[in-house]
Amino acid sequence: MKKFITFDIRTLTCVALVIIACLTLRVKAEPECNNGEDYVLLKSQSRCPKNIGVSLFRTPNNDPKSLDVCAGICEDYPNCDYFTYGSVVGDKRYGSCIGCDAGAAGKFTDIAVFDLYKLCRSTTTEGLGLGLETTPITSDDSEADAAIPCIPVSMDLAFSTSTLVENNLGGLGPDDDASNAIRYRGVGTVDGESIDLSITVKDGETYDRKGGNGFSCAGDTTSAGDCASGHFGSINMLSGESTTLNFSFIGTESGELVNVPEFYFSVFDIDQSNSVYERYGITGFDSATYDIDNKEAKFTLGEGSDFCISQPASNGNCLYAESTNIGKGCDNPIRPDEIGEFNCLNNQGDSSLRSFLVYYKNTNKFEVHWENPCRVQKNCGKNGRNFLFAFRSGLAPVCETLPPVAPACVPDECDVCDGPGKYTCCDGTETCEPETTCPPSQPISVCIALDESGSVCHEDEEGCPNWNVHIKGFAKNLIQGLDGVANSEFAIVTFAQFSEIDQDLSIASDALNTIDVLEYRDGWTNTQEAIDQCRMELEKASTDRLKYMILVTDGLPTNNKANEPNQICSSCKDEARVEAKDAKDADISIISVGVNTASFNETILRELASPGMYFSVTGGFDELYKEIEKVNQAANRCISEETCVPDECGVCNGPGEYICCDGSQSCNPEDCPRSMPVSVCIALDESGSVCKDDGPDCPNWNVHTKGFAKKLIQGIDGVSDAQFAVVSFARKITLDQGLSDAESAIQTINALEYRDGWTNTQGAIEACRKELENAPDDHLTYLVLVTDGFPTVDKDNNIGHNCNSCIYQAEDEATIAKEDAGIKIISVGVRTSLYNPAVLETLASGDPSNGEPKLFFDVTDFDELDNTIEDVNRVTNICQNDAASA
Repeated sequence: MKKFITFDIRTLTCVALVIIACLTLRVKAEPECNNGEDYVLLKSQSRCPKNIGVSLFRTPNNDPKSLDVCAGICEDYPNCDYFTYGSVVGDKRYGSCIGCDAGAAGKFTDIAVFDLYKLCRSTTTEGLGLGLETTPITSDDSEADAAIPCIPVSMDLAFSTSTLVENNLGGLGPDDDASNAIRYRGVGTVDGESIDLSITVKDGETYDRKGGNGFSCAGDTTSAGDCASGHFGSINMLSGESTTLNFSFIGTESGELVNVPEFYFSVFDIDQSNSVYERYGITGFDSATYDIDNKEAKFTLGEGSDFCISQPASNGNCLYAESTNIGKGCDNPIRPDEIGEFNCLNNQGDSSLRSFLVYYKNTNKFEVHWENPCRVQKNCGKNGRNFLFAFRSGLAPVCETLPPVAPACVPDECDVCDGPGKYTCCDGTETCEPETTCPPSQPISVCIALDESGSVCHEDEEGCPNWNVHIKGFAKNLIQGLDGVANSEFAIVTFAQFSEIDQDLSIASDALNTIDVLEYRDGWTNTQEAIDQCRMELEKASTDRLKYMILVTDGLPTNNKANEPNQICSSCKDEARVEAKDAKDADISIISVGVNTASFNETILRELASPGMYFSVTGGFDELYKEIEKVNQAANRCISEETCVPDECGVCNGPGEYICCDGSQSCNPEDCPRSMPVSVCIALDESGSVCKDDGPDCPNWNVHTKGFAKKLIQGIDGVSDAQFAVVSFARKITLDQGLSDAESAIQTINALEYRDGWTNTQGAIEACRKELENAPDDHLTYLVLVTDGFPTVDKDNNIGHNCNSCIYQAEDEATIAKEDAGIKIISVGVRTSLYNPAVLETLASGDPSNGEPKLFFDVTDFDELDNTIEDVNRVTNICQNDAASA
């Protein structure tokens, strides 16, 4: 009889028992193979279970094409007793062929699109297909089940996805790095950033070893502990020794300690040899689970052990574990989640009774004390013992999940059964009757890419509502909403380690049917391939349609074109960026919808999205529905012709009255006194802060910034012999138009596309200065700098919001332009969250101490830029007579 006790120290006085009852054998009645059949149907709408070690194979989706072929694959495996085949939906079969052994009996998973079969073999096998089932029994204490909190698998830490990058614990090698540590890179993520686990010997402690350190090799009965990868961390220590190890979570890129909100830590294989014991002490945890009966190891919580008595109160809770039974290697667990009974080399036992699990909250480091005291002196000190550890284990509770079964009909706010709710018209209004209420929308082609990687839902989570309810429901409601107001067509792409086009561009009903039968696949996150497949599909759309890609994901790109999946994969992110740029170059607008899970990374999702088309869900997948209206609005444009807005002079979309050099205003610039000729370079900021909080299509850039520049050119050109250059700047600088006539400059501005990025102010000033040095000698030269932020990029491409060199270099470039090249700098600042008026005022020309006003103008928002046009025009417009008298 297994008895585990789970202590929840948060309740301080509450001690809860979880007792695992006797294992019972249950023989389930199954159809008999007594009529010469090759196989018999065991159960409809059911499949082989996942992740319990019984699966033998799985073929790709929709392959093979017949039930008999699937049965033949199972027959090729000597231990294949059951197989699953995709069930019929209409005239199609979905899913794949999956085989499992006799251990699957009694543990099958119900799922709508599969059928489960039993293979009939000509010879009988020793296995009876008996289902082993453990039944948890809890005490009457209501805290028992809640003692160890459930951490979703998507938030897990794990060694299986990590890489050993340092291996020099205690300075004993085999690596020779100066850290004297073992470091596992990429054991998990916190706030979208990768973290490492670093293990060092505590100061003042000694350490010696006999065997290797690193990972425990899968299936290795010797626990060599020196493999290049594995599910367990493993450390070897010489028998007769003791030490204390520091476990610290370090940011992969920052190198700083990282607070992990919650995690499990498990220790396994607490056994002994004929000459050496194993003992472990651990402190600072929030709660713990272990065998209360101490049948195969001894566990003592609190002051029942000398070790815990010796700990200061500041170390918090304390657990001490001691070996009591012999281990022979073959009893070592193969996976952290597969611990239980064993019988090998005349040694029987239960590996779960030789393990414990502790739960930590808001922790960046903890200690484990480890002792290998000698039972007898003979042979002690000649060999080593292995410390086997992981994060989640089979002792962790299983999270309860909602079944993916929705009510037969849920009326929406328009009283439509399972409807999308009110439709969002292209003008932003909402209605239940789009046909009669909404203005006509432009026809659209939409590709929806749905992330089904491992972070969305672990295959152990029953039903996976994140996928089956929330993601699929979001996509269906989105399709219904867009189809109700626009002539639309939709394609569906799903992506995990690989991407797959599930539905070519087609009518809404076909896309909805496809989503209904999508099955969650699990795996890494191949974002670049999903974007690429959506792009290629959308390029088939007719030219009269607007094209949109809607990317729904919760994670970082973790697989690349070379199929080299890794949690820390710079090429995966770079390739996704390249694919996104290719899509945007193909006139496809990308809408990214990010869900804030452990793998979430806002930066990359913003970069992939088109301006103003990034949306985030701050909670879980169940809040996706909150973004439907915003996404619908982003992909919904009214059909309208370009309107003509007469200015005060009656000119269609004109600049208004011209500002003469003497300060007067006139609709006819010929009435103005003659002005000095000018050469003007206009530098336009297109960094991330411009569009970060703006709406779809980023009017801050496309309407207000570009509109200001065009009107400024029209106004100056009307009264002067003028030429203009255009520079745009984010992280990189582009001279979009060299000095030329006004018409060429305006056409260049019309074609500018927003780029996003950091703010390379010094580079923009330098580019304008170099271009203005080409101006005719008789021209006055001006640099008009339009920006909302302070400099964040320097000449060495260093970036940051606290970059002093970025500011100093911008000021130096401004000084060179003003003093050496005789250029007057006019700075126009827009007050956003990154606004710094002091820096912009320093960059501008003018010296108030000498009676020269600063040529610095600021506005509260981008839509007020036009209010400064007259002021800027006056600065650049000097009468020839005034210049001669000066």
